[in-house]
Order: sequence, then C-alpha cells, then structure tokens
Amino acid sequence: MSLSSLTSLMESNCKVSGGKEDYFDLLGLPDELIDCAFSFLDVEDRMRMRLNKRLSKIESTSKYYVEGVEIDQPIFIKDRQYALDFIIRIAQNSSIGRLHFRLCSSAEVNSKFLDLSKEFMKIGELTVFGRIGELVGNTGNLSEIMSDSLFLDLTGRCDNLTVCYPPLMMNAISISPESSVSRPNRIRIRVCMSHTNQPTY
Repeated sequence: MSLSSLTSLMESNCKVSGGKEDYFDLLGLPDELIDCAFSFLDVEDRMRMRLNKRLSKIESTSKYYVEGVEIDQPIFIKDRQYALDFIIRIAQNSSIGRLHFRLCSSAEVNSKFLDLSKEFMKIGELTVFGRIGELVGNTGNLSEIMSDSLFLDLTGRCDNLTVCYPPLMMNAISISPESSVSRPNRIRIRVCMSHTNQPTY
C-alpha cells in the first residue's frame, strides 16, 4: 500500500469534506497509531519518514515484516543508490520471509552482507549461493567468511537454511555433521551445487 493510498483511505474514514483547508493530520495522531499506520507502508514510503524528526524516530523503532529480499546488487529507489546502513536500518526492526544472498568476488562485501543477516529479528528462509565465474581465486577468503560458527548462528535463527555452492567452493567450506544434528528438527541445512546465478533446489 502506498502512502497516498493510506492517507486517502484514512481521509474517507474520517469523512473529510475536501475543502481547501482540509487535510489528514498524521502528526496529530499519537505515536502508537502512527506506528500501526506505518505497518501498511512499503519500504520506499517508510524511508520518506526520515525527513521528519518525529516520524523518523517512530519509523526507526517500528517493527514490520518483509516478504522477501534478494541481495545481489545495490538497492535503488527512484534511481538513487542507498548505502549499506539503509539495509541495516530495515533489518534491525524486521522479520523477513525469504532472504537470498549471492556471494561475489569481494570478500569485504560478502562479510558485510553475511553480518547483515544477523540483524534481522527472524528469517524464515535464507539461501546463500554464488556463481563460479565470480568466485575463482577467492576460495581462501571464502573459507574464512563461511565458517562453522556462522552457520551455527544462522541455523539458530532460520526456519530453513539453504546453502547452494558450486563445486569449486566445496573444498573451501566445511560444515561438520555435529553442527546440523545438534539443532532442532525444524532446521534443515541443504547443500546443493549450481553453475548458474540462481540456487538449485
């Protein structure tokens, strides 16, 4: 739901006459009601709240659910590229249904995004995958990033963790059997191999 649709709906419910001086006074509502209203907005409209000090504070602590995100390129909204802190701000207050992360040739970027996955309150399904062409020569760094401790942390917070690795990466990453069996039965770790940019199930 867009911001304009939301305010239009509220105006109808309030029986606004539509005169020149009539408008929906969002700031006239208590913080709790504004928080509830924000739950109907998409990410783009929520980021607009940063222009107002009070709304920005409410938005920064408002919790909401994101259906799914695929992290394989910079995030653009209206041709503007947003920095990593934009995604972190969303993650800190969000539960997410599906999070797909594509490994790239930059160890620094991989590390930051994998750390970012720890910021989400809850992850329903996390998929980690990569393309062979982008990972050649990077197996040393990947073995440091994709450690057993990382997977132990992720399996403790994901309902379903899917790890898709091309054959090149299999020697760089070790997942001990003890790591998976020590977790609840609802956690499933699946290792598959793909030569494409999409995970194979």
